[in-house]
Amino acid sequence: MRRSSTRSRWRIAARPTQQTRIVDALPAGTTYACWCRRSAATTLEILCDLGDVAAGERVSVFLELRTNDMLADGSSIFNTATVSSPTDPSEASATAVTTVEQTPLAVADLRLEQADADTVIAGGTIRYTLTVTNAGPTQATNVLVVDALPSGMKVVSAEASQGICNSGVTCMLGDLPVNGTATVIIVAAADSNVTGTLENRFRASASNPDADHANNQASVTTSVTQQADLSISKRLPDPADPRRAADLRNRRAQRRNFFRRRA
Repeated sequence: MRRSSTRSRWRIAARPTQQTRIVDALPAGTTYACWCRRSAATTLEILCDLGDVAAGERVSVFLELRTNDMLADGSSIFNTATVSSPTDPSEASATAVTTVEQTPLAVADLRLEQADADTVIAGGTIRYTLTVTNAGPTQATNVLVVDALPSGMKVVSAEASQGICNSGVTCMLGDLPVNGTATVIIVAAADSNVTGTLENRFRASASNPDADHANNQASVTTSVTQQADLSISKRLPDPADPRRAADLRNRRAQRRNFFRRRA
């Protein structure tokens, strides 16, 4: 069974658009396997709400579809996505063609777990540690871990205990034996103007069929807080200020009266 991963790009070149939305109609014989930023999925289509897009800005989303075991080997899947906005009467679309390659590999049950902090200061960094385990019963081939970082976060670094990671973030871990584990550490930075919560989602997959897809994914909700910018200053009185001289005289008089009462 082949998993079809599509990265679609649109560039708004002429003028900014508002309430920009990407709609991807799911091809027959596929199901939604992974997500894009700010997305919602049904059995028929995937919706990605991108908000306002500035003129000249390039926006990318990542979609992963799982193909049906019954699709014929060598057949083609045509996937069409459309971008639209209320401020632009025209619509743009793009179509990707994927060839189905049914795998002869046996089932391998991948499991993904996530750990680490769930709070970050705006403008600061946060570390996510992912552990993928092959519960068998056969070796997992071409293992991938994908992190769909939410809008408002940027990747700083990504490292894996085996294989390589790109800045996407996709980590290509190679093969994983039965009961074998691999670790991925991703460091991300929150934008300085972000507040509230951000949901970060992760997914593991392999070329093998997987009997339990529910444990292939993990997510964490991160609270982003603003750090108060406090400062303190001390101002000395001006020696030439007549009010300072009067204040000193009053304090001296108070001290003299105090000691006279004690005498």
